[in-house]
Amino acid sequence: EALSLTQKALELAEKLGIPEILAECYNNLGILSGKAGEIEKTIRYYEKGLKIAVENNCIKSALRLYNNLAVSYWWMGEFQKAFENSQKGSELAKKVGDVSNISMFGFDLAAMYAVMGEIQKALSMLEELLALDKRIKNTVNVATVMANFGLVYQFLGEWDKSLQYGTEALDIAKKIGEYQTYGAVTSRLGELFMEMEDYTEAEKYFKESN
Repeated sequence: EALSLTQKALELAEKLGIPEILAECYNNLGILSGKAGEIEKTIRYYEKGLKIAVENNCIKSALRLYNNLAVSYWWMGEFQKAFENSQKGSELAKKVGDVSNISMFGFDLAAMYAVMGEIQKALSMLEELLALDKRIKNTVNVATVMANFGLVYQFLGEWDKSLQYGTEALDIAKKIGEYQTYGAVTSRLGELFMEMEDYTEAEKYFKESN
């Protein structure tokens, strides 16, 4: 039923020639196709929507579609295409000063750099995000960035730095009542202590995360 309604909305938007609605209809068709497991169709819809959004300067739709394409390509294992869409989305977000999307694409790019083994680029991206979030006083994101620093340093085997950033993220999350971040970081610190073979501390953090 949702698919049928979206297709009808698309037909109407095509008749009326409203690019914002057209782009969003293709985005919605992409989402519905993705839920049905039709990933190639999902990509086609997103690409069509993005083309319309970019050509008609529909910024919000374009940012949403860049992100959805990046996620879809990543899921398909096409990491370069995922990276390219996140990078274009990041550039557009910076151009229009959309702080929320600058952060979102920044996190995605940092994660991609880390997975691709470009650790210094991942750390540089996180430094950039941390400076932005501190400047605009986005405390929730500050905690998330700190947690991500901890993850990267854990991956590098630099346990002292990982613990430092993880503890700081935990303190901020607890202070502002961001319990989802608090739980995730607590669990990760448990894993870190397991790697450090400090099983008493690991057990303490695992218990606290539940």
